[in-house]
Amino acid sequence: MNVHDAPGGVPDTAWLEQVFGADGVWRPTAEQLPESLTHEPTRAFLTEVGLPCAKVGRIGLDSLFLREEGLWAQDPDELYGVSRPKGDDAVSDICFKVMDHTDTAFMLDAGSGAVDLFKPDGWDAGLGYGGRYTSSLPLLVRVLGLAAQTVELVDEIGRDEAIEAFDARLDELGLLDAHPYLWTEVFEYIDEYFDEFPVD
Repeated sequence: MNVHDAPGGVPDTAWLEQVFGADGVWRPTAEQLPESLTHEPTRAFLTEVGLPCAKVGRIGLDSLFLREEGLWAQDPDELYGVSRPKGDDAVSDICFKVMDHTDTAFMLDAGSGAVDLFKPDGWDAGLGYGGRYTSSLPLLVRVLGLAAQTVELVDEIGRDEAIEAFDARLDELGLLDAHPYLWTEVFEYIDEYFDEFPVD
């Protein structure tokens, strides 16, 4: 299986369905989105393109909760257990989980549309905030699609080689330096979970 990036680097519904399956995309209506999500470009992306609503079981990624729960508002202060960053990377008063993993959750910031990391294991030690991951939700969706496809590459070229190729793509997107080991940790779970990722 070859990794095929979103056309022009911009995720659309057709690409999402190709990667995650026709039933693996959650596209809410405007009425289904919480009013507290105030970032208009993100609202438009969700209603026009959508989010992966799937389980990439071999690496423990799961967003099936979106189908029943939608975007559930959470208080970053309570969630992260630390003082929130200021300035360009400031976290607003509300965030929403868009993808879950045993070690990390990807949280959408309501005001900026950026995506932050939540480390559940660090919450009780005041280290729950894992930093900003992407400046936009479409960029995260692009990465999630590439990650899902990379799972299949593991069987073809091996885990180390697949991760190396994936990291090279992240470097091109400017997402490797700040979190160099994030996906290495995710891919450590390969084959420890049941894989529900559709095969092309």
